[in-house]
Amino acid sequence: MDVPANVERHRSADQPAFGPRTIPQYDLSDMDGALRRARTLFEQGDIAAAFDVYEQLATACPQQAVPILAEVYDQTRRLRQADRYVLYQSRYFHFGIRPGDKVLDIGSGNVPFHAATHLADLAVDDDRYGRAGVPFKHVEGKPVYRCDIEQLPFGDKEFDFVYCSHVLEHVHHPERACRELMRVARRGYIETPSPSKDLWLDTAAISNHRWAVEVVDGKLVFTEYAPERVRGLQCDIVRRMHCDPQSDREKALSAMIYLKARILNTMLLWEGDFEFEVRRRGSDRSRTLVIGSEMIPAPATPSERPESAGRQSSPAPGLAPGPHGYERIYHYHIRKTGGTSLNYMFLALGGEPPEDVYRRLNADTTRPAVSGGRVFCRHEALIERGEYFYAFSHTPAHALRLPPGTFTLTCLRDPVERVLSYYRMLLYYQVNNIAHPCMKTESAYLGESFSDFLTRVPPSVLLNQLYMFSERLDVEEAFGRITHCSHWILLEDFDAGVRRLSEKLGIDLRPIHVRKSPLEVAVDERDRQRLRCLLEPEYRLLDRLRRGGTIAPARPGTRIPDGRTRSCQPEHVDPSDVSSAQGPDGCEIAGVSLRAAVQARPELGTWVERINQAVRQGRHEQAAIWVREHLGHLAKSDLILSRIRPAGPPVREQSVTPWPVRVDRLQLERIGSEYGGWMIDLRLVPQGATILSAGVGEDITFDMGLIAARDCTIIGIDPTPKAVRYVQAHAHPRLHLIAKALAAQGGLRVRMYENANPDHVSESMLASHQAVDTGRLYEADTVSLTELLAAYPDAVVLKMDIEGAEYAVLEAAWDLRVPQICVEFHHVCTDHTLEDTLRCVAHLRRMGYLVAHRIDKAGPWHEVTFVHCRCLNRPAVQHQRREPAAVGG
Repeated sequence: MDVPANVERHRSADQPAFGPRTIPQYDLSDMDGALRRARTLFEQGDIAAAFDVYEQLATACPQQAVPILAEVYDQTRRLRQADRYVLYQSRYFHFGIRPGDKVLDIGSGNVPFHAATHLADLAVDDDRYGRAGVPFKHVEGKPVYRCDIEQLPFGDKEFDFVYCSHVLEHVHHPERACRELMRVARRGYIETPSPSKDLWLDTAAISNHRWAVEVVDGKLVFTEYAPERVRGLQCDIVRRMHCDPQSDREKALSAMIYLKARILNTMLLWEGDFEFEVRRRGSDRSRTLVIGSEMIPAPATPSERPESAGRQSSPAPGLAPGPHGYERIYHYHIRKTGGTSLNYMFLALGGEPPEDVYRRLNADTTRPAVSGGRVFCRHEALIERGEYFYAFSHTPAHALRLPPGTFTLTCLRDPVERVLSYYRMLLYYQVNNIAHPCMKTESAYLGESFSDFLTRVPPSVLLNQLYMFSERLDVEEAFGRITHCSHWILLEDFDAGVRRLSEKLGIDLRPIHVRKSPLEVAVDERDRQRLRCLLEPEYRLLDRLRRGGTIAPARPGTRIPDGRTRSCQPEHVDPSDVSSAQGPDGCEIAGVSLRAAVQARPELGTWVERINQAVRQGRHEQAAIWVREHLGHLAKSDLILSRIRPAGPPVREQSVTPWPVRVDRLQLERIGSEYGGWMIDLRLVPQGATILSAGVGEDITFDMGLIAARDCTIIGIDPTPKAVRYVQAHAHPRLHLIAKALAAQGGLRVRMYENANPDHVSESMLASHQAVDTGRLYEADTVSLTELLAAYPDAVVLKMDIEGAEYAVLEAAWDLRVPQICVEFHHVCTDHTLEDTLRCVAHLRRMGYLVAHRIDKAGPWHEVTFVHCRCLNRPAVQHQRREPAAVGG
């Protein structure tokens, strides 16, 4: 443990101490009295002082050390919800955190730093749960961000203190992470396991540590682990004694790990900046010494360079540079896309049965497997070094840095079929008690039914084809990365894709088809439609790829726009470009011919017919929505839109900034009546703004209040006859009604169940709604949130009181940017549960929304106002900010 020289301990009337803590020496002449004092301090909550006494007692009375330390273990077991600061860090440091300080905990896991005001973790998919699906402790409404420490979505010096405990040993690029820590905070604390802890407790192998981290003369030094060091002692005796002690002696050993934490952990308290050094194995990249934000290359000495230094740029064993100059092959392996079959084809090239080579790779992933003179691997560190013929992994593209000269490929599949296959695989493992490693965490997704599975599975798993190439689930980003792969294959055209791959590489690949899950599961049509809606972004991605034409390989080392190296350059050929098309009747809209487009993609003919019918019926707004959604990729779509003249409120173009106003602090006020009103911040509603009000009913006081206050245009969405009549009776030039039901998918006909009480207005798509009479119903058309936001991209408030349909609507939304959202949740009167509501809240938080206000009127989380974090001012940033992937409040 070291503290850099620029950190001084200081006290003042309004600021607590910051710096190392002086451990007092206690009078131990009366051992029984000292033990009583330690127990009293513990009961009083002074854990640091209690552990000081215990440690000094164990040192002074070695004959009694075992029972004393066993008592320490029993005391720590009472602190299961305590963080590392309470357990031991407070014994060595004063963090100097003042009331009102902004404190960020990066890598918070499931037991965050108790003094943190903001939490961040790469592995958070649901902000009620930390890493490995364990429920969070003491979150208490704090914002939860899903982000990468190497590229944080925060402003310069935005935080007063950043807490980073047991994170940096995992990162790919420590230099980037360290610079980000110094950028976003004024001071902070860093802790990692020491190399000795990694060795004796086997933590490097279990937790995939990349770096041995030490503090040398106040400098944080990262040394890349060699595979043999990661494997350590290959014995878990000490770790098992620590994690599950069976005797007082083993309890004493476990207690020593906490009491001697400064020996078993690398600790650094810093202010302003700190020095660090990165030492990579076998690389031409020199050590990097960074002081503050200044980077200085430092030459490596022979003693610091392993024998393999400089080998990274040499051709990989088993693959001489081919006609295109590729030196190795890497497969971005997306699960249930036929990727295992492709892996077996390459593994078979060594002459052995491919399952034998695969078994060797799985037995020890940190080591390569050699077959027929060819090297195969699947460990990230080995993949990034580049010393292989063929490698594959499930690691997303954003988490890998492949060396130049790598031939990259991937397999894709129809999204619905892929997810169904994945579900069958998990179910097959569960039914047959197969201890596959994925079942440790992924078995929790199954639940009792396929509907449960869709509710539980995180977006990164559900949309895994998209997530593999875009951490933010952005279709354009994923499209760019896939088209810069050297080759990609659709499972529906697998054999032909393999033949083209063989020709491209000059390798004889013989088709092998591997089927892992023979279990067949019936899925009802309602769940299948729900799944299709959830997977809409992946269908848009595949549509873009199919329209992109063939991908022609280019010379390795080609630079792509993000500055990294990829091994090919795409040539885009769009067969649906209809700039010169001439079409007959039935293939045109508003006099614009679409014959070539329909011939290239016959399914567009259905939408051409629907759009024409909408225009003939005067439903210009709906026609414009369908043109944007289904024909927006065509060159003539703008011309079509210019000839469609909508009636009623104008269809807005996507040119309005989605963040027209920002504020320092929220000032909420109630707009509307006690029954129909909502708490919002009027300052975030510009003059003349558009409001989407879903669920109008017979109370429009919220809508009329916004018209009075800001001259807003209200777009009401409600299919109920009572609402239609009410709006007609209270007509206003700023109030427009779309007589449709807001649903997850537009263009459908759904059943609406009438209220059992004829004097009440609430009607629902859900037969489980307690207020409806399931014997009285009618049908209504649906409109999706995607369609509404395409038509009104400048909407600044979205209100939803849609009697239980809000769950499906929010599940289908992946990229909302409306500044304020007001939702009435109906778990109190439908078959939806509070857990479903909290899942929706978590989903909105992942998109950047803070819980600004909530009313537990009929039950907890009944009415909630969300405000996007981008509406709140932050210090100016000099570089492009990333969008936070998950925010809670």
